[in-house]
Amino acid sequence: MADFRKWLIALAVLALMAGAASAQVGSTAPGGSAGSLLACVATAAGNPQLRPEGYTELAGDIVISCTGGQDLQLGASIPTTNIIVFMAPAVPITSRFLAGNGASEAVLIIDDAGSGLATGATGPYGPNAPQIPCSTTQQTNVGGSLCPAIVGVDSSGRYEVAISPGTGGTAANGYSGGQNAPNVFQGQVGAAGPNAVTFYAVPVLPPATTGVFRTFRVTNIRVPVPGGILSGTL
Repeated sequence: MADFRKWLIALAVLALMAGAASAQVGSTAPGGSAGSLLACVATAAGNPQLRPEGYTELAGDIVISCTGGQDLQLGASIPTTNIIVFMAPAVPITSRFLAGNGASEAVLIIDDAGSGLATGATGPYGPNAPQIPCSTTQQTNVGGSLCPAIVGVDSSGRYEVAISPGTGGTAANGYSGGQNAPNVFQGQVGAAGPNAVTFYAVPVLPPATTGVFRTFRVTNIRVPVPGGILSGTL
């Protein structure tokens, strides 16, 4: 009996629209080894089998891993970038719309927040952080409620982490103990075409130190399967 299951491989096309930088769960605090350029690689986390008759099949996660970059000054604003994921060939993304502006159920998660995976940083940061959302409306509201992030340090004082301004991490206490900055970004479908999802103003804190990296996981992307094998481009 013929097997009509199809494979979909999705890779990311990154559009770096602003200054970028980023880290495993955080780079070491100033004074660690640094000096390399920031480098990011996008891979498909898995190759799911999709039903040929499906109209909204779940694609595999896309994981963007970054290494290198320069240490940032404590208390400094973390540079941001826009990340765009294209599906190729150009099949439309059919993830559920949650608002009229194209805001969808597709999300980007920084450092696998909420997963509890092992990490170098101590305290509620990186994978041990609670998931804190940043909506498409917040990401694109230039004159209002963006999702700002500044450079703080973890409980040990050794790792740089992204914290929200005014939440406990201040110059007076060495930017220690601040609450996590938003780490789950909602994707907007359609801004770069029906086959693309855009995540705006994503903070990228450079890992800087050898052996330390930062991950950006894109999940909940759904697509129809028009028959044949779909492949991604990077």
